[in-house]
Amino acid sequence: PIISNSTTLSDTVPVSDTVPVSDTLSVSDTLSVSDTLPIGSSTALTEPVEIEATMPITVPAAYRVNVRATASTNALIVDVLRRDTTWAAVGRVGDNSWLQIELDNGRRAWVSAQTVLFPRNRVETLPIITPSADATALN
Repeated sequence: PIISNSTTLSDTVPVSDTVPVSDTLSVSDTLSVSDTLPIGSSTALTEPVEIEATMPITVPAAYRVNVRATASTNALIVDVLRRDTTWAAVGRVGDNSWLQIELDNGRRAWVSAQTVLFPRNRVETLPIITPSADATALN
């Protein structure tokens, strides 16, 4: 089904594969959803809806992962992700070598893509973000 400003949905809408969305959303032309999408009774989309693309990443059980202020191994380490934890990647650099994640405090920082597990077929759905040149500044 196409979701637009005039679409009214009720109960739940089973969604698989991709759902085309209107141009008012700030994602690509399709929104991937794998489960069912619960929608309240007679809910109409009257305002533009902003959906941020995210992708789960997992820290392997074997080690912890340094979180950097910017996409560089020379950047300040601002946190360390514990083993066997999952985080949301919200962006990437153009060559997919670094992923931007959102920390528990809402701030965003970077992890090397080589250090975490993630669905390689979904990395291209993340927006490309230009990291700060300042190795001590959080994006």
